[in-house]
Amino acid sequence: MTGNAVVLPLGRGLVAFDVPADRAVQVRDRMEHNGFSTPALLVGARGPRAVFLAETDEVVLGQFQMPGDVRFLTVPSTVELPLPNARATRGTAWFCPPDPRRRWLLSASTVLAAIDAATPPPMRTRQRQDHRQAA
Repeated sequence: MTGNAVVLPLGRGLVAFDVPADRAVQVRDRMEHNGFSTPALLVGARGPRAVFLAETDEVVLGQFQMPGDVRFLTVPSTVELPLPNARATRGTAWFCPPDPRRRWLLSASTVLAAIDAATPPPMRTRQRQDHRQAA
């Protein structure tokens, strides 16, 4: 814990997706439209970005699967989580706060699907484009 935040190390089943803020609302809306939600933060250290937390799965394996301008965060990365009722910490604030009624995270593949759907076609993941061409 540092000041008004908790430092969350990624790994051991926990990953994150660093997405441009201009796409964050679309990603969140896509998940909510399908009845899903996962905690996400707004961070401003390197320009406005949103960081969506997710549970590791066997489908999302690394950065090579990410759309352009999306970063896949895992070990040794950390995410700074603001404490409830605390002011934004070093430019970090909850975008989608955790819901105590949902004590699990969405799978990485579910979050990546929402990110991909909110991404302009030329920037989508190669794997998804290849699938569409084969169909």
